Amino acid sequence: MKNKICPLCGRQFSNHSCKNKDHLIPRAVALWSKELLTKKEYSALRQYINSKYNIYWVHEHCNYHKQSVLLTLSQVRKLSYPKEALPRINKMFISLNSQLNKYRSKIKQIKKNQKHRCYSCRRKINNHFVIRRINSKKNRTWDNACLVCDRCNSRYKDFAFVKKIKNHTLSSA
Repeated sequence: MKNKICPLCGRQFSNHSCKNKDHLIPRAVALWSKELLTKKEYSALRQYINSKYNIYWVHEHCNYHKQSVLLTLSQVRKLSYPKEALPRINKMFISLNSQLNKYRSKIKQIKKNQKHRCYSCRRKINNHFVIRRINSKKNRTWDNACLVCDRCNSRYKDFAFVKKIKNHTLSSA
């Protein structure tokens, strides 16, 4: 993680750059994949998520813009990752291919169920969204998952509670 160039935008860090650590394969993938994978697959995923080949410095605004988007290997190859890390990144993506595809298919299914709209504000979501729990008191399961836009993510609360309040207000009006 000694990169001097932000892999996401390709610009060098200045002395005054606000930097964040970013996970190439987001931690959210591991948090949400536990029930999708066998113990062996999940263990391999966790190992790679926490490896030095998955964590890089990026500009703070680039990190915010990326959110928890899971890039494909072809997208990663177009970014500015250090040349010496690319063979390890290739290996990581290839060995985790089935795990990542299971996660991607679940995300597609949720997007389709939500009609490509934010769970909270109903605005159209494209590739920039965050996966959240509908009810934060319940576990991370796919039955309790929703996708929200950047704006709603920044003011995220318990969506089940918010929805109850909205429904109560609408019915009493």
